[in-house]
Amino acid sequence: MIAFLPIVAHSYTPADYETSIIKAANRLVALQSPTDYGWDWDVTGLTSHSAEPSSTNLYGVTAQGLIDAYELTGNAAYLTAAVNTGNFMKYGNPSEGDFWNGIPPDYTYYWGFAPDYVFLMSLSAVSGDPSYQTYALAAWTWQKANIGRYADGSQSTLWDHYANDWIGTNMYGAAALGTSEWGLAALAMGDTVWAQNMAVVIDANMPNILSASVSNDYKDMGIGWTLKFLVTLNPVTYESDIASLKTALMADQLSDGSWGYGSLPGDPQTTAYVVNGLWTAGAYTLARQGADWLVTNQQTNGGWLETNPDNSQSEYSETNSEPTQATFTVTSYASALYVSPSTVTMAPTDVDTNFTVAVTLSDFSNLMGFDLKLTWDGSLIANGQVDKTPLNALWSAGWAKVFEQSGVGFYELAVSSISAPASNTGASVLFTLTFQALKSSNFQLSTNIQFTVVKLSDNTTPVPNQIVPTTVNYGTYTMSGVTPDIEFNVLEQNKKTGLYAPVTLPGHFEANDHFEVQVYVTDISANSPLQSYDIEISFDHTLASFVDVDAWGVLGNGMVGYTAGSDVVEVSCNNPTGWSGDSGLLFTLTFSISFSATANHIWNYGNANNFQTFQVSVTGATLGFGALGTIGSSGITLPTALTFEVDFIRGDVDCDGAVTAADIGDVAYYYGKPASARPEYDLNHDGVIDIYDIVTIATNYGYGMDP
Repeated sequence: MIAFLPIVAHSYTPADYETSIIKAANRLVALQSPTDYGWDWDVTGLTSHSAEPSSTNLYGVTAQGLIDAYELTGNAAYLTAAVNTGNFMKYGNPSEGDFWNGIPPDYTYYWGFAPDYVFLMSLSAVSGDPSYQTYALAAWTWQKANIGRYADGSQSTLWDHYANDWIGTNMYGAAALGTSEWGLAALAMGDTVWAQNMAVVIDANMPNILSASVSNDYKDMGIGWTLKFLVTLNPVTYESDIASLKTALMADQLSDGSWGYGSLPGDPQTTAYVVNGLWTAGAYTLARQGADWLVTNQQTNGGWLETNPDNSQSEYSETNSEPTQATFTVTSYASALYVSPSTVTMAPTDVDTNFTVAVTLSDFSNLMGFDLKLTWDGSLIANGQVDKTPLNALWSAGWAKVFEQSGVGFYELAVSSISAPASNTGASVLFTLTFQALKSSNFQLSTNIQFTVVKLSDNTTPVPNQIVPTTVNYGTYTMSGVTPDIEFNVLEQNKKTGLYAPVTLPGHFEANDHFEVQVYVTDISANSPLQSYDIEISFDHTLASFVDVDAWGVLGNGMVGYTAGSDVVEVSCNNPTGWSGDSGLLFTLTFSISFSATANHIWNYGNANNFQTFQVSVTGATLGFGALGTIGSSGITLPTALTFEVDFIRGDVDCDGAVTAADIGDVAYYYGKPASARPEYDLNHDGVIDIYDIVTIATNYGYGMDP
């Protein structure tokens, strides 16, 4: 049986991201100053701007979130707030490096920070007002000419400033962050030469960036922004650096999808910078995991809480904007690349059968070529066939295969149109992969069919642009586990021969009869050998007694736990050698029928039924498979409880399984007395213990004495 489930995206959809961005943007608008149009740094517990002047280093980095929110939603309130910030920032004389309308208490000006330039360039593009761009370019020209470390050719000095003068010494994460910010600002202003020179310095310091300890507070933040800068500048020249940076971020990602700040886990600001960098570099799955974490941890007021070194938590304005920019990054593109169906579930009976998935791209324009590599666990599924004929419909005028390679656990295909590019507002299958299910186990087996290389190219000349999909959703293959069974087999002892033979239950057991319960395990896969078990068998000790373990099975000798008078026998065994197969004996338990000589156990003519029943059942079971884990009762098919009928022998008043002189003597002791003296001896139920009761015994005398 093969079940195909519909496409399942990541935890959050683009609509969820948009909701998050709106909440954050509303928070930024509420906290913006109505006079200097900036923000307080610490906004914990605030509902509006304080009476203090705004922090000058927060303008551009915080207002960028408003631009992103406006671009996503079209809400004019966000653009108005951004414009107010931009107007205040460009109030001074850019040819003198003036930013802001003079800040109290001395009402002086100060040159801009890297995010300020990026913001002004973005605002100019979004608003259509060139004055912001003009101001930024003039201020940048002044800053390079008058502040030595920003001069073109002084990029090493700028690196040293951030590494050793800013917040400490050898702070390579901080240096990577600060210099990459300036590199991105230079690119935003078209100063490619300055950015290239900055990249050379960063590249020379790459060993320091990658070897920085996670305890270096800005390590992953710096790596994330360096990744974005180098990919934006020249992904070919810095391909090796980009791969190393992505690997470092993958290693540092926490299990919840976030990245930490130094020793503090789950940091919104760090995660935002990393998400932005990873998405730019095409590591879409990791980026979406981080973005999902940001949405999950957003506060109801729209902000995010940072954990401080003393483990207290605070809300900061820039940290309300940076996650907004990160989530905007992962929602700002329309196309989606995915494996369809996204989930394939197979049963153990489907081993060696095939299933097919389609690599699909939706809502794209001007697709001229692609290079896609998919990977999976090659021990679970094997790629048997690739169908590239869908490309004939995509590029009907012709296409060429550039590169194709496959092996255990991977497939890569690079193709290019040799005519016109393709566009589709719907979905287009690029190619299909047919897989064969290779094996099953007593545990669920699963692997992602995921993209490890995603390069989609448009037809821009002379150098094409990358088409960045908003979602890259991998597929998931699951082989459900083989459910192991525990089964019973019951044997009754022949009193004459002493041998055991199968019996049909409930049977007719009498006092002093013996029976065996054989306990089997079935359906143990060769890919998950059974190495241990712990099984509890319950019975009714008022009708039966546990004797011993008569035989051990496929895992060898084990241990028995039993306390006299208890209703439970616990049997366990551990053998690392293991066993697998269709059916194997684990152990055999021997029981005897024995019960006390009480009224409810003695045959009486007045009883509606001169028998009782009891059950033997598995009340708990754990099967162990070594390093693979264990399967408890809920994952095992347990046997139906066995029901035994115990018949009471006429005249066997001492309940020893035979009618003897001792039974006659026991009743004769009370001869002539009313039944109230010993009710269980009034066998004919006439109210008196008399000759009729004695004869009732005598007519069955000798029963059970000779097997």
